[in-house]
This record gives sequence, C-alpha cells and structure tokens, in this order.
Amino acid sequence: MVGIVGRLHDEDTERFLALAVEIICVADMDGFIQRLNKSWERTLGHTIEESLGTRFRDYIHPDDRDHVVTLGWELLAGKTVHDLDVRFLCKDGAYKWIGWMAVPDLESKRIFSFGHDITYAKVAAELLTRSEARMRQLIEAIPDAVAVHHDGRFAYANRACCTLLGVGGAEEIIGEDVLDVVHPEDHADVIELRAEIQSTGRPSPRREIRWVRRDGTVVAVEVAAQPFELDGAPAILFIAHDLTERKRLQAQLVQADRMASVGTLAAGVAHEINNPLAYVVANLAFIAEELPELARDAAAVAPQLMARIAPMMHKVAAARQGAERVRVIAKDLKTFARVDDERRDSVDVRAVLESTLAMAEKEIGHRARLVKAYGQVPRVLANEPRLAQVLLNMLINAAQAIPEGARDGNEIRVATFTDDAGRAVAEVADTGCGMAPEVLGRIFEPFFTMKPMGVGTGLGLAICHGIVSALGGEILVESEVGKGSVFRVALPAMTKESIAPSHPPSSTMMKVAPRRARVLVIDDEPQIGLILEHALGKECDVTVASSGRAAVKQVEKSADWDVVFCDLMMPGVSGVDVYERVTAIAPSLADAFVFMTGGAFTGRAREFLASVPNVRIEKPFDLRAIAKLVRERTSQR
Repeated sequence: MVGIVGRLHDEDTERFLALAVEIICVADMDGFIQRLNKSWERTLGHTIEESLGTRFRDYIHPDDRDHVVTLGWELLAGKTVHDLDVRFLCKDGAYKWIGWMAVPDLESKRIFSFGHDITYAKVAAELLTRSEARMRQLIEAIPDAVAVHHDGRFAYANRACCTLLGVGGAEEIIGEDVLDVVHPEDHADVIELRAEIQSTGRPSPRREIRWVRRDGTVVAVEVAAQPFELDGAPAILFIAHDLTERKRLQAQLVQADRMASVGTLAAGVAHEINNPLAYVVANLAFIAEELPELARDAAAVAPQLMARIAPMMHKVAAARQGAERVRVIAKDLKTFARVDDERRDSVDVRAVLESTLAMAEKEIGHRARLVKAYGQVPRVLANEPRLAQVLLNMLINAAQAIPEGARDGNEIRVATFTDDAGRAVAEVADTGCGMAPEVLGRIFEPFFTMKPMGVGTGLGLAICHGIVSALGGEILVESEVGKGSVFRVALPAMTKESIAPSHPPSSTMMKVAPRRARVLVIDDEPQIGLILEHALGKECDVTVASSGRAAVKQVEKSADWDVVFCDLMMPGVSGVDVYERVTAIAPSLADAFVFMTGGAFTGRAREFLASVPNVRIEKPFDLRAIAKLVRERTSQR
C-alpha cells in the first residue's frame, strides 16, 4: 500500500500487530503461518514462537477442518471468506468459537485472516432458550449487538445494538421495521436471509450487511441469524458485530505489507536507471570536454564548421542538464528506498529538505504557492533516509490540509533556522484547515487520523515522532482551526566528537604516483567498463572484467592491482562474492576495492558495506573524481 511519502516497514508492521485487538494471522498460499499477533496467544494459549511456520488448519477443531479446507480453494481463487464460525483448539485441550474472515492478496501471495472470540455469543444463543431473565442479563452485557425480530419488526435490542444504531434506548426502535435500519442496497439480502431462516428453520451463515444509524452514517456489520421462539411465536435472533475496526485493521495491514515492498521496488528502479545513466553522463562529459578542442581546430582549419559545432555544444550542455535531473530523481528514489538503513552520518538538513520538496512537488503544486526561507543551520548527525521520511510526511500533510484548486489563496512556507538552543530546525507551515485542540493532542497516536479511508493509515506522524525522538530531537506543532498549522523538527547540532573521520588525513593522499597504475574494473554493464577504460587509459593500465567470475580469474592470473572498481550488485557472482573470493586469494587487495552501486541494496549487501571500510561511489559518477581517486589510491600503495 501504498502513502507518503511516510513509509511502513517490518518493524512498523510488528508494532501494528501488537496493538491490534482482534486475532490477526498472515499465512502463505499453502496455509503456513508467517505472522501472528498477541491476541492469538491471549485467546488460544499457543505462543507465537511455537505457532510460526506451522499449518493454520492444525489449529482447527477436527469436526470443522474439512469445511475450512474446502473454503481454502475459494481463497486461492481470490475470493474473500467472511462467514466462518470455527472452533479453534486451545493449548489446554479445550476449544473456542472464533468468528473468522480471510482475505487473499494475490499480489503478495498471502492470506490475511482476522478473527474474534465469539464463544460467548454461541453460549448466549443456547442460554436464550432456557431463561428469559438470564437471557436479558447476559445479552445486555454482550458487546456485540443482539436483537430479536418478530414479523419483520424489532421485538428486542440490547444496549450494544442501541449504541451501534445511535439510539438512546430499545424503546426507540421496538416495533420498527427491520428494513428501516438497513441500507437500501442491502434490503434484498436481508429479505432473502429472513426467508431462508423461516423456510429451513436453520441458522444462516454469517454475512456482511450495512446498517444506517440515526444520524445517517453507515456502519458495516457482520450478522449471524438463527430461528428463535418468542412467547411461543416464531422469531429470528440476530447477533451483529461492528466491522468498522476490522475493516480498518484489514486495510492497514494489507497496506503495511505492501508498503514494505515499496522500498525494494524504488531501489530496483534507481539501480536500473543509474547503470545506463552512468555511461550516458560519462559520455556527455567526454563530448563536452572534446568539443571545445574540436572547435579550436575547426576554427583554424575550416571556419565554416564552427557554425555546425557551436549548436552541438549547446545541445550537449542541455543534454547534461537533463541527465543531471534524472540523476537527482534516481538519488531521491534511493534515499527513500533505504529507510531501513540505520547508519547515521553528517547530514545537511537543507539539502534533505530540497530533495523531499522535489518528491512532493506534484502534491503541493495545485494546492498552494511554495515559499522558501532558508536560514543557516548546523549539520546534524542523522540517518538521511529517515530524516527525509519525516520531512516528506510533513510536506504531504501540509498539502493535504489545503483543498485542491485553491493555489492562489494558499501558501506552504518551508524554512530552516537555528533555534536558541543551537539546534537545526526545519519548519513547514500551511494555510490549510488547521486542527482543533482535541485533535492536536492526538496526532502522534498510532492509527489516529482525520483523513478519509484510503488516504492515510494514521501511522505517519507516530512513526515520524519515533524517528525524531531517536535522533535526540523533537517535533513541535502549532495549529488553529481555519488558519493552518506549523510543524517544526528540531535536531541537535552535530559535534566534532560525534562522528569519526571516514578518510585518512589528506597529507597522505597527495604523494605522486611512482609508476603507471594498474586498475581492474568489474561491472556486468559493458558500457561502464568502456567508459572507465577510456577515462583512465591515459594514466593507467585498465583491465575490464564483465562478470564476477571473470574478475576472479583475472586475480588468479595476477594480484598486482592498485585499484579494483567493483560493482556491488551483479547477477550470479555479486560484488560481495568477488570481494570474499579475491581477498581469500590475495588478502593484500582488500584495501584496493572501491565499490560502485546504482542502488538496490540487498540485506546482505547492507550488512557487508557496514562491515568494511572501503570507499563506495554511486552511479552516475564524476569521471574527474574517479581519476583523482585512482591517483590518490595509487600514491598510497
């Protein structure tokens, strides 16, 4: 699922599962359990640890198991199952009745299940036939709505039913036609349900129906109905469960699981862009350097050629600007793709803010005028992707507080400044709808949102608050209804002692190379190898290996390399594999590796980069910087 951009990852999903009241189970299409929440333990007694990886059907009462397995085929066909009353086996040998529904997500190949304990409802239905007094006492205490219908009209309704319908007491609806509280589009379902029970004399399967409250709002309920005798006359007993919370949980869990894959997708897109972009940028840079010399030669030999060369120089310059814009977009994608990378470094708050503004430009553009007021701020010690996530969430919230099409009358002001405590402050102010005090006091609560269903999950600000707090900062909010809101993120300034230098002193890097350097380039993209070979060939002996296996063979022939440029993400034998195999053959080459990447870090790659001190460069790269790096590295070896 996908908003924000404020993003949800595995840790956020686990926090969500822990907060959920209903039993939540995520299984693969073969029925093996992948995730559970604490309600599973509390209700059935089975611990999460012992249940993960087991088959879901093993926890179903043997008498109900065949029915559940049959319904599993409907799930595999993409159908939602929401009419299950199933007995689940408890750890102590007893069983409980669980009202269960399951939703398949064919995209992620998972089944999301939601259940709640209805044992008390089952017991209630049995007790109703024994004692009127006991029935009233028990039913009135049940949190689900219970009602008795006689001749199509309300004959009884418990407190929960009255609350759900928005009436003050049962006397307000006794005698009313049942269809008066049913959404018009569901009348046919209720009439069919009533006729089915009257003709068969058996309970009906649970089904979803919409009720209309007294204030006109609509609420979805899951209804179970069965025949009932009231004062010797046939009637129907209804037990209805409010689905509002379940539907919200269902939407958020599916959204959270899908959002967890967005980072991987963004990183993959950035990687695919950066590989060809690297040699596009490098070739344009080469042409831009060669054209002036060509122009000078043409002016001396054939002046008429200048009329053709000059426009070419302008077009190359324009192409370089376009490639730079693509590079910035790809960089932004990588920034938001690596939100699970918790490494902290020196970060320029203004630069991160500019990057997030580029991402939010479409959202802001048709709602408000953007005003920038950047003041000097100290650098902060932070995780750049995490900080970008916070700032983007603030910008999107500011934009969504303003209705579309009102651009000329509204403003979003973005500012940076240093506060009295010396902290770096990023501020986003809008002229939107603002928030009432009671809303302002809850905005950082998980799942609290004022946005309509499908627009927000209610987790964005809660996650942002956690990120900023972990960085030692705070989020400050001011708001007034009808006047807008101001969000400020204040982060402590980075001190010299807070981060270690990543490079050796420059004095050790200025020695003149005593000999012609030997460079090994390892990249599965042939054009990258050609560009580096051309760029470095005047000063170095360059050998190109187009795969990890070819690189290992080169090292087996000779380990005399000054610099090894190695692409991190290659099919088959990856950059990590190359490093491990090469250093096993020639340990002295460990320091010679310089890792190149266009993004798309796997978990293994992230762990590897965190464990080695080697320099890494991102594609597309600056060829002059590459040449300088080779000279410096050669002078050190």
